[in-house]
Amino acid sequence: MLHRIFIRPGLLQTAMLALMYAVLSIIILWPTVKPQSLYSTLPTGPTEVGTVPFFNTWTIWWNANRASHGFQYYWQAPIFYPVEGTFAFSEPQPATLIVAPIIWCGGSPVVAYKLYMLIALTLNGVFACRILRRFRLPLISAAIGGAAMVLLPIAHQQIDVLQLIPVWAILWTWQAFDSLCRRPCLSAAIQSGAAFGFCFWLSIHHGLFLSILLCGPVLAMPRKRWNLRLAGFGGLASGIAMVMILPLIVPIRHYLSQHQFERSDGTITGLSAHAADYLNIPGNSLLSENKLHGPGFQKSGRQLNPGWLRLAMVVPGIWFGLRRRKTRNLTVFLILTCLAAFVLSLGSHLQVGDWQIWPWLKDVIPGLAFVRSVFRFAYFVQMIAILLACCGLTYCWQMALRLITKSGKIGRRNPVINGIFLLLGALFIFEIPPATTTLVGVSGTKPNAAWINHAQQTLSPGRSLLCLPFAQGLGVRDLDISSRWMFLQTQHGLPMANGYSGFFPASWFQLQAALMTDTGSSPPRRSKTTPLHQLLQQAKVQLVVVAAGQFDISQLESALSSYATLQQTFGDQSGVNVYQIEWHQSPR
Repeated sequence: MLHRIFIRPGLLQTAMLALMYAVLSIIILWPTVKPQSLYSTLPTGPTEVGTVPFFNTWTIWWNANRASHGFQYYWQAPIFYPVEGTFAFSEPQPATLIVAPIIWCGGSPVVAYKLYMLIALTLNGVFACRILRRFRLPLISAAIGGAAMVLLPIAHQQIDVLQLIPVWAILWTWQAFDSLCRRPCLSAAIQSGAAFGFCFWLSIHHGLFLSILLCGPVLAMPRKRWNLRLAGFGGLASGIAMVMILPLIVPIRHYLSQHQFERSDGTITGLSAHAADYLNIPGNSLLSENKLHGPGFQKSGRQLNPGWLRLAMVVPGIWFGLRRRKTRNLTVFLILTCLAAFVLSLGSHLQVGDWQIWPWLKDVIPGLAFVRSVFRFAYFVQMIAILLACCGLTYCWQMALRLITKSGKIGRRNPVINGIFLLLGALFIFEIPPATTTLVGVSGTKPNAAWINHAQQTLSPGRSLLCLPFAQGLGVRDLDISSRWMFLQTQHGLPMANGYSGFFPASWFQLQAALMTDTGSSPPRRSKTTPLHQLLQQAKVQLVVVAAGQFDISQLESALSSYATLQQTFGDQSGVNVYQIEWHQSPR
């Protein structure tokens, strides 16, 4: 009785679901969250390198660092020094500030990274359950759908891309928009605006895709064609969203346009989906692809199939949603959004006759020219497939109970039917279990403390570090070394000429080419625009940090011999040596 007075039943129910999904998330991530691995590893994906996880750990650190300074110089991240606006070259993810207290209290950004992952997966389940309850599903059915969303296949295939894991704000936006269209009011408007804004705080990528997919399908949500009350509160929701989004979008667009960044046609084509990818199920699926198609079945490139059981349940799920007046509009909206996401995920492969649609869309839709991985529209396809399939599974269960009772009413006490439903529910959740988590090692604080302390005391204000070896390519494996140097930056906080991000400035490519040519890593180029010594002076490099055994410093000394000398100022058993550049003529 007391809990009904002091705790709302809905809140208690949500808390219990959140606990259940948190436990499920911990089980999934156990190899990296167990005590032995908590501080020393990061989970990664099929690439089996730490490039993206290290980079996102650095992003969490930078957000916490700038928040503690009142967000001063927020966009001037200390990479690619002295290029301005470098934090706008990738996902800012201000929502990661939820775990900033860990860093403020002296904790490891690695722990903050893992806690953020657990929170994201848990909320994915909670908000999926909430939107499924709008279809009047029993709690057990909605809970099954939420658990399936925690295990969203495409999210776990790219578990190293932290910013794409949280899809809960997308689900929240759909639910809030449905509430606003059902009953326009102040609370619904605030929720709608906040939910849409949070999508961008979590991931600009997801936010942009959501914005595109809302155009058109959202018109199916209103119950009445003309509704002034809805228009008024809808305008309020838009205003709230803009207040949250514009402080991110305006600086990002400014800095990206300043450098004239754009994705090449070849990159977009390589990262566009094929329609056949949605028939290609991951190899760890409980419903083996080979058994379904035979040994001669030819796989396509990506594995975007959300699961055969889920696909089979989508059609009855659509019928379940359309037959009820209160859920009809939301169902139509989800169907249209799913179809639009499927079509757009084809990217450069989308064409009518000889006319390719994607180049036209890039010119028409702001921000789309910066998108690289077009196939990630598949996130929306899989999410909606899970929601509708959960409705279909529930519909089949209820129809079976009606047939057994022969009275047209649902009899809930049939142990056989209920048992079959629970078994199918378990298969629905775990049809595509996450693949075994691959871990990458993290360099600890103690082994690097000595050289970091030396660099902090030696580096002059307005000068930078050059950390070697430098990335020798643009592949995710080539850039692993860059993101590892950035991870060490979370310990020293000093500006670096190195860097990794979604976009790279021209100065980075020039420095990479000069280093590779002058240190013998690649054949000499016939025409080299800027000599290495000038690039180092432009980057205001004072200290060169070298991982011993991974780079031959004598080659750099030879390349700079006419302009500067390298004086070793630090070296110990940690395997890192520090050299100071002493220019024969002081750089400007």
